[in-house]
Amino acid sequence: MTLFDFDTKVAKRDQLQEDMNAAGFWDSQTAAQKVIDEYKVLKAQTGDLEDVVADFEDAVVGYELAKEASDD
Repeated sequence: MTLFDFDTKVAKRDQLQEDMNAAGFWDSQTAAQKVIDEYKVLKAQTGDLEDVVADFEDAVVGYELAKEASDD
């Protein structure tokens, strides 16, 4: 059992973003607000970790480039 399924939360967040961009999203203000509220929660739960992962991947690329440069 996974307590924090990051990939599922990101996928759900991305799907909600697509839903918010769809035509007719604001036809029901109540339904739209529920989607926005859920999106905000998922964004808060995933945003910081997503930033850390991106920074780590950038650091790995920088390390590999530096390593290759020192081999020359």
